[in-house]
Amino acid sequence: MVPVFRTTEIKPTRTVGDRLKSARLERQLSLEQAERLTKIKLKYLKALEQDRHDALPTEVYCLGFIRCYAEVLHLKSAKLIGQYKQERRAFQSAKNPDRQLKPATSYGLRKLVITPALMGTIGGVILIVSFASYLALSIRALLSPPKLSIASPAPDSTIQGLAVTVKGKSDNNATVAINGELVKLDGLGQFEQLIKLAPGLNNLEVVAESRLDQITRQSFKLLAVEPTPVPTASPAVAPSQTPVPATTAPNISPTPNPT
Repeated sequence: MVPVFRTTEIKPTRTVGDRLKSARLERQLSLEQAERLTKIKLKYLKALEQDRHDALPTEVYCLGFIRCYAEVLHLKSAKLIGQYKQERRAFQSAKNPDRQLKPATSYGLRKLVITPALMGTIGGVILIVSFASYLALSIRALLSPPKLSIASPAPDSTIQGLAVTVKGKSDNNATVAINGELVKLDGLGQFEQLIKLAPGLNNLEVVAESRLDQITRQSFKLLAVEPTPVPTASPAVAPSQTPVPATTAPNISPTPNPT
C-alpha cells in the first residue's frame, strides 16, 4: 500500500501590527480617529500597525501604547503584549547579529587557563603581600609603646612587712625600671624584683621603655605594715635553795648535886 501524503497549507502568523490594523478597520476607525481616542501620536500608531520597531520609542512606552490601543479596539492586551515582546527581541537580534544574549551564568568570562607563568605571577604577588604585611607589623611594633603587665602584688593592697616582690611581664627587648631601679628581664620578658618599703603608704611606679623611647607606665600604692614584735615570756624564778640552818640544842651543863 502506497502511503498517502497530505499537504497542509501553512498560514503565516499575523503580527501585532496586522491584528491592530484589522481590528481598527473592522470598527471602521481611521488612524486620525484612533489618535483622538488613544491620545497616541499618529506616527506611533502607523509604526505599530506597520511593525516598524525602529520608528518606535523604548519598549516600556510601546507596551503602554499597545495596552491603550487594545482597549479601544476591544482586544486582549495581555496576548498582544506577549507577542510584541517576542517580535521586538527578534527584530533586535536580526539588527545586531553579533550581539547575542549570553547565559546569565557565564558573565561573558573566558575560561581561565592555569599556566606556569600565571602560577609564578601569583606566587610573586603572594610573596610581596606577605613581606609587606610583615614589614608593616614590624614597624607598628617598633612605633608602639611596649606592653607592661603587673602580676603581683595587687594594687592598693596591704603588705605585712617592709619588702615586697614585684612580678610582671613586658616586651623582651624593653627596659624596665621600678621606682628608677632597673630590673632584669628573662628571655620571655618576665621580671621579678624585691623592693624595700617604708612603713606606711608607698608609691610604686613601673616604667617600660622601648628602643625608640616609647614609654608605658603603671603606678600603684602599697600600704606597708611593720610587723609588731612578739613579746617573749620571762623565765620563772626558782625558789631559793638556801639551806635552813639546823637547830642545835642548847648546851646545858649538869648541875652539881649539893653535898
